[in-house]
Amino acid sequence: MKKRLTPTATALVVISALMSIMDVYFNTFLVARFYELVMNPTEIIAQYYILVYTSVAITFFIIGNWSKNKSKLVLRIGIILNAIVLILIMLLDENVINYCNVIAIIFGIAQGCYYSPFSNLVGTNTSDENGSIIKEYCTASTIAINIVSIVFPVTIGAYLNVASFTEMSRFILLLIAVQIATTFRIKDAKTKIVKYNLKKFIQQVKKNESGKKAIIFYKISFCNGIVSSVLDRTIIILILMLYKTTFNLGVLSTIFAVSTIVITWAVKHFYQSKRIKITVIISAIVPTIVVVILALNVNSITFIVYKMVSAIFICVLTTLTGYARYESLDKKAFSNFDAEHQCLSELSLAAGRVSGFCALLVCSKIFVGIEALQIFLVMIGAVIIVNARYVYKTIN
Repeated sequence: MKKRLTPTATALVVISALMSIMDVYFNTFLVARFYELVMNPTEIIAQYYILVYTSVAITFFIIGNWSKNKSKLVLRIGIILNAIVLILIMLLDENVINYCNVIAIIFGIAQGCYYSPFSNLVGTNTSDENGSIIKEYCTASTIAINIVSIVFPVTIGAYLNVASFTEMSRFILLLIAVQIATTFRIKDAKTKIVKYNLKKFIQQVKKNESGKKAIIFYKISFCNGIVSSVLDRTIIILILMLYKTTFNLGVLSTIFAVSTIVITWAVKHFYQSKRIKITVIISAIVPTIVVVILALNVNSITFIVYKMVSAIFICVLTTLTGYARYESLDKKAFSNFDAEHQCLSELSLAAGRVSGFCALLVCSKIFVGIEALQIFLVMIGAVIIVNARYVYKTIN
């Protein structure tokens, strides 16, 4: 019998899709805004994200118990804090660059309050009496996010060409209101029996034989922070250097989002086949080669080839990482530790992001302009290989 998403899982898919629209705004067009307002954008953007992801990590530590036992409340706080960030952007307008550190800290806290309980809710609500529905959830969520990625980058890019960030922020505020309304359809994570104890969980993972798979995933999460988040922001800066306008940034993001929907479906369909391991190997080699080629020769052709390869092969690694996140923890051996597992997953991801942006910051201080990005891209090429190697280990 075909497994179906529960009402809570469906609500989580909707919230995730709405969050991805805000992600387009915060992590694509706000970056473009910084690029327009400063003389040394790479350095400022790297510093901004180091602050963001450091704040995310600190937030995970502080709100651990709340995130486990008051998941919906903390999730709503994260959504509301996103609204506060938007209001600040609206009020500051062009002065936003003068307060980018304050924006980064508040945004980081908001992301921590959002993703910590959200991941916990997904982990504890993607199963029913027929067993796990995590693959169905991951597939539905990824497809929904990619549909958003098709429609909204070009829409927002075109709109910002004729309107202001303030007007765009009003639209995002409406989406936040819808997100909050959708949270009322979510059931709280069923982890209230055992108190949140990250230290105890880490000790058990190290001692328990079945904890090895979770440790491998934390390594994947670290690498994924560089391969996804840091690489994405670096490519955005490259797009702005090459094409200058936010409209072109939106068009290119939209074009290659189409293929990711097909790839996501294909990965789910072939996940149990022997071909999936071969696919992982190819998904490591091809993007690495293309990233190095892009680093050596940045032009429109090499950039478009990179985007095409990224939409296919990096999407494979990202989809498999999503599966591994929720399947790497042995529920029998680590019952009631879902929140702790999600916290370590997010901390590993944040550590990868901070490390990546620190490396980008160092490159931008040693080298000038596009040369710094080229050298950094070669470094990321090596991380893609390492990331794929760990993903390969999680496949049964």
